[in-house]
Amino acid sequence: ALEAIAALVSKCRSYGSDIEFVAVDATRAEAEFLREAIKCAIESGATRVCVCDSAAALLPEDFASFVSALRADVSGLSEIPLGVQASGELGMAESSCVAAFRAGADYVRASVTDKKEPSVEMLSHIIGQKGDEIGVSSTRPSLRDLQSRYAALPAAARTMTDARTEMRRSPNSR
Repeated sequence: ALEAIAALVSKCRSYGSDIEFVAVDATRAEAEFLREAIKCAIESGATRVCVCDSAAALLPEDFASFVSALRADVSGLSEIPLGVQASGELGMAESSCVAAFRAGADYVRASVTDKKEPSVEMLSHIIGQKGDEIGVSSTRPSLRDLQSRYAALPAAARTMTDARTEMRRSPNSR
């Protein structure tokens, strides 16, 4: 598996400079294998890493501990952005994302359409109310504009489109 990660990340790197390694269902993976996989991806050219709690396996404080431990334990991870994606299955995706930010995550994947991912609407509200407190800014001019443009699409297009965005740590806040 590590050989496949190395080969695929290296191949992707030959096509572009921004390579994200996404560890889906990372919170249920064997801890040592996950760390080795992330290290391998970084050494092979990944420029950012995203870890996902795809099954809503962790409570927000546990997700924060998970992120903090990865930052501390994986060689090279402190040099590149670390992102997170949390499942909304238990209704705690946004809380998990905020906890992950406080623990050292740099960005969060969010969705306009998928109810099982953090909501752009809720995250934009959190940023508006608590962004300075948690060191978060939006990389988009207006998340509300994104929502408006999405809502204006015909229904058929909305079911086929998954509009995603990210919120990122404010510069110099780490």
